[in-house]
Amino acid sequence: MNRILLPVALVMTLGGPLNGCSKPEGKVVIIHEGDEDAKPTTPPEPSEEEAYAARIKARDNAPEPTLDPEDPREQFKLVWGKGDKVLRSVQHERFDIFQQMRDLKLEDKGEKAEVNALVDRMSEWTAGHEAPEMETAATRLCTLIEEVRPRAEALMDNATNELTKLQAVTDELDAKQKAGGTVFQRQWDKLDKERARWSGPLQAGRFVFLAIKSMLDEAYVLADYGPRRAQLALKKCLGKVAEKELPLDLAQDLLQKVIGRSKWYRDNM
Repeated sequence: MNRILLPVALVMTLGGPLNGCSKPEGKVVIIHEGDEDAKPTTPPEPSEEEAYAARIKARDNAPEPTLDPEDPREQFKLVWGKGDKVLRSVQHERFDIFQQMRDLKLEDKGEKAEVNALVDRMSEWTAGHEAPEMETAATRLCTLIEEVRPRAEALMDNATNELTKLQAVTDELDAKQKAGGTVFQRQWDKLDKERARWSGPLQAGRFVFLAIKSMLDEAYVLADYGPRRAQLALKKCLGKVAEKELPLDLAQDLLQKVIGRSKWYRDNM
C-alpha cells in the first residue's frame, strides 16, 4: 500500500479536520491510500552529536553568573591551587624550547641576534603567580603574540623561499641524472650545505610558535580556574589574535580551545 506524507495544515486545507479533531501544529501525518484515519508521528530524538552541540550552545550562551568577589576563584586562588602541576610542567617545557632556540647553529649573525632577542622577549611572560600579575596576564600575552608573530613569520618565510629554490635545483639535477647526464658530488654537497643553512631560521620560527603554544597552555589554566574577568579578558584579546591563523596547527588549535573555555564560567569548583 502506498504511503503519502502530508503536513497537517495541507490535510486540513484539503479535507478539513480529520475525524472532527484538529491535529497538533507541526506534526507530520501519515495517510494510507483508502484510509480515512491519519496518525501523527513523533519527531525523532536528536542524535548524541546534536544533543551535545545543543548543550554546548546553551552553556556558551548562558547568562552571566552572579559573582561573589570573596569566592576563591574570583581571587585567583584556584589557578595555582588546582593548576599547579600543569603550570609548572608547561613553564619547564617552555624553558627547554628557549634553550633549543639558543643552541641553534645559525650562520647569519643578524638571524642569531634576532632569535636571541625573541627568546629574551618571550622569557618575560608567564601567567604570573600573584593576583596582580594574573590580572594582566591576558593583555600581556596578546601584546607579546602580536609583537613576536611577524618576526617569527619573517624568519620562516625567508627560509621557506630559499628552500623552495633549492628544491627546484635538486629536481633539475635529479632529472639530469635520470636522463643519463653527469652530476658531480660537489653539486649535491653544495645543495646540502645550503639546505642546512636555511633550516636553522625555519626551525627558529617554528620554535617561536611552539613557545606561544606553551603560553596558551598557561592561558587555558587561567581560563579554567580563574575569575570571570580573566576569562572575558582572554576571550576579547585572543579573539583579535585569532583573526589571523597561527602558522603552527598545535598553537592554532590551542588558541581556539582557550577562547572556547573563556566563554563559560564554572562556579561549582
